[in-house]
Amino acid sequence: MDVCKIAIFLYCYAFLHFISDLSNHWMEKRGKPKAILLHSFLYTLFFIPLFWKLGVSFPWLIFVFLSHFIIDSQWDLLFRIARKSQRHPLFLIVSKILRHENEIESNLRVYTAALDQVLHLCMPIIIVLCLIST
Repeated sequence: MDVCKIAIFLYCYAFLHFISDLSNHWMEKRGKPKAILLHSFLYTLFFIPLFWKLGVSFPWLIFVFLSHFIIDSQWDLLFRIARKSQRHPLFLIVSKILRHENEIESNLRVYTAALDQVLHLCMPIIIVLCLIST
């Protein structure tokens, strides 16, 4: 995979990630494995044209599906991580700078969603690194 294809893949993946997650936002997924499976399947469908056009093999779509399912099904774990991180000095400094020190508890869902998005966007980097190494 050349540098141009890698750049196209990463930008398109990020764009498709946000579009597909927004389009499936209507689903109530918390604690419902079947809903998370359906969401992950619909999410993966968005990537078929990109993977086909850039010649990324089919098994990577399975990786996208499984990673999305695992990350989304661990929302409670991500929430607990966000709760623990609120005691970190850097978190407290950022909260004070943003003047959210009184709203930390209400912002935990935002921090959890941000952690969720970061984990999802690590997946194309993993794919690219694996494709480069082979």
